[in-house]
Parts: sequence; structure tokens; C-alpha cells
Amino acid sequence: TPVSVWCGCAGPGVRLLMVMTVADVVLDLVSMHIFILNRDVCFAGCLLVTWTYVLVCQLSTGRLFHLRDEVDRASREGKLTDALLEMIDQEHGTESIISLLVSSYGLPFAVKTPLQVLTACASIALSIYGAAGYLFDKLDLEGAHSDGRVPRRRASVLRLGEIVGEE
Repeated sequence: TPVSVWCGCAGPGVRLLMVMTVADVVLDLVSMHIFILNRDVCFAGCLLVTWTYVLVCQLSTGRLFHLRDEVDRASREGKLTDALLEMIDQEHGTESIISLLVSSYGLPFAVKTPLQVLTACASIALSIYGAAGYLFDKLDLEGAHSDGRVPRRRASVLRLGEIVGEE
């Protein structure tokens, strides 16, 4: 994602990425609330199941308990840690894609007030950003080596030579 390129700037980039990820989670909760107010329980249920799945996965691995330490470490080092990358991959690879599908289809019919329209648009925009960033990382960055090997983790600090395979 463009933010993962900017994360090489130590501190602000990592924190911005985390703020956007947390905002995406909060906006998913707001979307569930909008669906419940409109009595669209199927859409709310899809989002709730996805949100709960990601939360349980994060809790079962214990990564969620060390989130603050990982963000501080990533800010100091100027690159995302493996644990932070795995958390973001889980969030963007699962929740953002499902949220994008459900929200982009259901929210235009469910919103009733201008505030709901604003939060629905923000939720869809952050879901698009998260899903697009995840797909970019998986398809473009991890498959970028010219010798056919697939790297284990995505790059948190990119250099043009690494992308085209001129290491």
C-alpha cells in the first residue's frame, strides 16, 4: 500500500497505518449498527461473523495483546514488524474484503441520515483501501522477483531496485 511505502519514514507512517486500520474496524461496527437499525440482519450478521472471526484469530495468536509494543517497535525501527504485518494481513485480507462486498451492496439501501451516508462512504472507502493494499501486496510485491521465488513477507520499506529484481 502507499502507506507501507511511507512507513520507511519511521513513526508517522506506522501510526497512520494503525489509525486507518482501527478506523476501518470502528466503521465496520458502525455499518453493523446501521444495518441493525434498518432491520437488515443478514448484512449485519455477515459483518459480525467476519469481525468476530478476525478478532478471535487475533486473540488466539496473542498478537492483539502486544499491539502497542509492536507499533512502538515499528515506529522506532522505521519498518513494520512481522507480527504487525500478520495482523494487518488478517484485517485487510479477510475483514476488508468481506466488508467491502457487504457494505457496497447493502449500505446504499440502509442509510437514512446524512451522518449515516458519511460513515457509510468512509467505511466503503477504507475497505477499498484495505482490500486494494492487500491485493497489491500479495499479487505485486510478493510476486515481484524475476527468478520466480516468492518472498516470505511483503516489504515494509520499498526500493525501486528491489521491486524490479535488481537487488
